[in-house]
Amino acid sequence: MSRKANPATVGGFVLGAALLAIGSIIFFTSGALFRTTDSYIAYFPGSLAGLEVGAPVTFRGVRIGSVTEILTFYDIGTDEIFLPVVFEIEDDRFDPVGNLSDTSLDFDDDDAVVQSLFQQGLRARLELRSLLTGQLSIGLDMHPGSPLTFQNREDRHYVEFPTLPTDIEQFREWLNDFLNDIGDLDVGEMVENVNGALEGIDSLVNSENLQNTLSGMDELANSE
Repeated sequence: MSRKANPATVGGFVLGAALLAIGSIIFFTSGALFRTTDSYIAYFPGSLAGLEVGAPVTFRGVRIGSVTEILTFYDIGTDEIFLPVVFEIEDDRFDPVGNLSDTSLDFDDDDAVVQSLFQQGLRARLELRSLLTGQLSIGLDMHPGSPLTFQNREDRHYVEFPTLPTDIEQFREWLNDFLNDIGDLDVGEMVENVNGALEGIDSLVNSENLQNTLSGMDELANSE
């Protein structure tokens, strides 16, 4: 004759399984379900090879968020393909300190605070995480005086984050500008000027007046 299951035992087992499942979710998501984040969109110049969903977003090396989407859009009006990157930043990573009465900013208005930081130089830039794998991350930092440009595209209504080219891209741009400047120069005239300067130096060194002056200085130095 079979025994009837004890309802208290079954209920305890189900409750324990539910608590275990909740604990596993919290553990594997590192509490992400209970964090609030703000999402932004950015248009990075150059290639995105090495950037993946889940890549870290850091501020001066400290992780404060992650990449959530890498989109591919085709603009019919301009016949252009672009790759916007959507990333999120955890709200509790930035806390104001000091006397709040010293500023007119409303720190409950996240958009106003972020726009103020943009004006002060907050920019996003792709950074190399590993030379071996070529993986990229998004690095945020303050770059006062850097260009503040926006694409002003209405993509999913995210706040657009201003970007800067990577160091390699900046060097490439500088090199291109340098080569273009050289191409605009009159090389023939430069060579003639250099040759003229060299001839002038040669004439001065071999002139009779200079030789007499040096001889007089030598006699003066060796006289009693």
